[in-house]
Amino acid sequence: MKRYKLCCVWTILLFMLTAATLQAATISGSVVDQEGQPLMGANVLLTPLAGSRSFGSATDLDGRYIVMNLPEGDYKLTATMVGYDSPGARDLRITDRNAELAVRLVLQASSIALEEVVIRANAPKGSAEASLDDRMRSSVIIEAVGGEELARMPDADVSGAVRRTAGVAITEGDPVIRGMGVRYSKVTLNNAAVSGTEPNRSSVSLELFPASLMSQLTVSKAYSADQGGEFGGGRVNMNTWDLGNKPRLSFSMATGGQSGVTFGGDYGYSGGAFDFLGFDDGTRSLPDAVEGATTNIVERGQFSTIGYTADELEVISESFDNNWEPESGTASPDVNANLSCGSVFSAFGQEVNVLATGLYKYKERFRATERNVYKGGYNSAIELQHHYDFRSYTQEAVLGGLLAFTWENDAWSNYRANVFYNRDAQNETRFFEGFNGDRQANIRDTRLRFVANSVASGQVSGHHVLPAVHHSNIDWMVSGSHGTRYEPDTREYQYQEDEDGTYYFADETQSGSRIYNNLSDNSFNGSLDLTLRISEDADFSLKTGAAGLIRRRDAESRFFQFEIRDGSSIDLTQSPNSIFVDENIDNEGFLVREATRPTDSYEADQDLYAGYAMTDFGLGQRLRCNVGVRYEYSRQLVKSYELFTATSTPVSSEIANGDLLPALNLTYQVNRDTNLRLAISQTVSRPDFREMSEFEYTDIIGGHAVIGNPELERALIRHADLRAERRFAAGDLMSASVFVKQFIKPIETVIQPTAQNRVSYENADEAYNYGVELEWRQHLGNLPLGLGLDRLLMPFSLNTNLSLLHSEIALSDSTKNIQTSSKRPLAGQSPYLFNVNLSYVSSTLGTQVDVFFHTFGKRIAEVGAKPLPDVYEMPAPQLDVSMRQPFGEKLSMKLGVGNVLNPEHRYEQGGRATESYREGVTWSIGCSYKL
Repeated sequence: MKRYKLCCVWTILLFMLTAATLQAATISGSVVDQEGQPLMGANVLLTPLAGSRSFGSATDLDGRYIVMNLPEGDYKLTATMVGYDSPGARDLRITDRNAELAVRLVLQASSIALEEVVIRANAPKGSAEASLDDRMRSSVIIEAVGGEELARMPDADVSGAVRRTAGVAITEGDPVIRGMGVRYSKVTLNNAAVSGTEPNRSSVSLELFPASLMSQLTVSKAYSADQGGEFGGGRVNMNTWDLGNKPRLSFSMATGGQSGVTFGGDYGYSGGAFDFLGFDDGTRSLPDAVEGATTNIVERGQFSTIGYTADELEVISESFDNNWEPESGTASPDVNANLSCGSVFSAFGQEVNVLATGLYKYKERFRATERNVYKGGYNSAIELQHHYDFRSYTQEAVLGGLLAFTWENDAWSNYRANVFYNRDAQNETRFFEGFNGDRQANIRDTRLRFVANSVASGQVSGHHVLPAVHHSNIDWMVSGSHGTRYEPDTREYQYQEDEDGTYYFADETQSGSRIYNNLSDNSFNGSLDLTLRISEDADFSLKTGAAGLIRRRDAESRFFQFEIRDGSSIDLTQSPNSIFVDENIDNEGFLVREATRPTDSYEADQDLYAGYAMTDFGLGQRLRCNVGVRYEYSRQLVKSYELFTATSTPVSSEIANGDLLPALNLTYQVNRDTNLRLAISQTVSRPDFREMSEFEYTDIIGGHAVIGNPELERALIRHADLRAERRFAAGDLMSASVFVKQFIKPIETVIQPTAQNRVSYENADEAYNYGVELEWRQHLGNLPLGLGLDRLLMPFSLNTNLSLLHSEIALSDSTKNIQTSSKRPLAGQSPYLFNVNLSYVSSTLGTQVDVFFHTFGKRIAEVGAKPLPDVYEMPAPQLDVSMRQPFGEKLSMKLGVGNVLNPEHRYEQGGRATESYREGVTWSIGCSYKL
């Protein structure tokens, strides 16, 4: 099978190299004045002596131009610009369709006095063509999705959109690139680090970033020395919109829902007045009596000064809001509103572009889930231990905004500043009931939870051209980011069935509990880069720079439980709101007890400093080399601390390493539109803060506890990539890639042999990951099919990609006797990923219809401990359809149907289901108006 995959790749590479001979010629160069200074905005024109069609281009900021797709023949080459005399036409003859000519044109300043004329031109950023240009010109291997493509997709957030690129899957909102786990996939916003919002990992979920605020998504598959050294499967960078010198005003409004749920029965609970905006109004805050406590909320012992008397505990217990029960209602339809406005104005004699965008989303969803927990049985069989049926009702509110400025100080400098904010809040009412094998009884559980994640990011950057130093460049960036996760007053209670079928309040750990979690993550990073050119004509540049990252995280969790006292005569078959009335809160009924553990809160710091040097130069006319080395010093420190105990010794874990990280990227231009690429590098992977902390967490009864490991080490990764890519006319593209990665001491999830098989993390010995990626983008009307099929297929285009992946990890000796498999695939890696997008665009009506299909191969969701096998997530193919209909140039409507197939999401252990559910079909309808 492996040999077959490699044969397929090399066959495609050979085909692409053969097809490259059909490419037309290219002329490029620069236009300068008599002193050698570049002229921006000069017009370059090639007029054929035989034929009516002319070819042309305008020079960019560096005075450079390029004219592509020139057929063989004789031409006149001219250059013109206001205020300059043309040097006259130059004769050119093209006899080789693969020719790549370089011509430098010099204009003399005109003797006629003219008013100053400044010409500025910007490429159509966000378009599919611009994204392909970025991809082809990049010195490393990347995938790019432009804003034009994002607008066609049915995905509301970045996670869904990036999943449609080659080799990328999504797990709980996080990217999994080339089948590697979340830890090996990094996320940046405008090339700057983003603060995390998840307590169990330092990454930030892509579900927090609306796709409508992005001009381009870039997935880097290969590493270069000017990138951050923590690089595994790849990096997702999100570029926010800018104005592009064109005033704009747009508004869109949409609604939708979930089939069988919207306008049907729903459950919620009494929350705050601003829940619909994603903000708690203080209703769920810790009571003042608890907030002002100076010691743990526990009963004071006879010979202790720690804690409170029974009377004091009664006052504290009564300060908690007696609001435990859900309320029935009707599920509302979705709301999706977006307003964007931008303008160009002058300030201090300079042109400034400003763009402001705001959005609001609200949706209600339902999911029914079946869960099973197994234990080892006779003769290596597995037996059912617990069985639960879940019902989950959620209301989600999203608020987002972007404020961006761009301006040019002069012809050689431009600046950019932006502020980004997004908040995603979910109210969840969850029920589950079923059989618990440990208690040999049926139980019913209810949980009410509000979770709000937010990210705020601010960034200022500048780009400067140095005309006196051969138009070398200076780039700098300063960015700050603040992420929060706010989970106040999660309430949970359970009832257990007795022998006569009556359910009574259960005196168990999670029953009658109130949990308060709060996380704050702040990061500050900056960079300075200098690109030096030794001369105007030499194809050589030296780039060097420095970068720094300072990150601080504080995570705090507090757990309270209402415990029943001995001798209580309360009727425990009543509802919770009847049980926890003030009359039952006393020393003979219920009193609250704090069960917060010493490791439930932690502080984490990371200081990272880096410097690099790399060169980019041509070897001959076709081979380009990008080679460099980066040095990174990183220090991570995590401290678990106990509240109210200043004298206690915190549990600490520290990792400090300095690493040299080399990178080589070779690009061989078979012609202007065909590249062969080779990339070789070494990078690092560092553990998340949470994985280094001894905080222990359990989600549901029968689920595994999770705990960090203070002894973790950073891992080294060695990469080798080979890619061939061929760009055709009108944005058509074919590419094929093969890659291999070697991991030294990779961090993997393991099972510890505790009573409940606790999950933790360890450094394995080594691992390998390799695969094949194939991509094809094609306007079907461009295929030479004949028989009139090209005209019939002209409105259709196809975008498809396939990734075939394989990995193997060898676990360390300390875990081989515990895990089910001493060698297995990396957790979370699918053996294949497949995407198809078929698009139809009517040239007369402007109607656009898109069909998207995505699927993956089964992958390990949870590693197994003997005698239980690994848990696999099974394939769940997804089909989405969207249609857009314009009415003139300003108004358009959009329809969408998501998850058309509504497949079963199924997790299996030894062929038996551990979890299964269906997401349900969703629908949306909306309109947009632009001025």
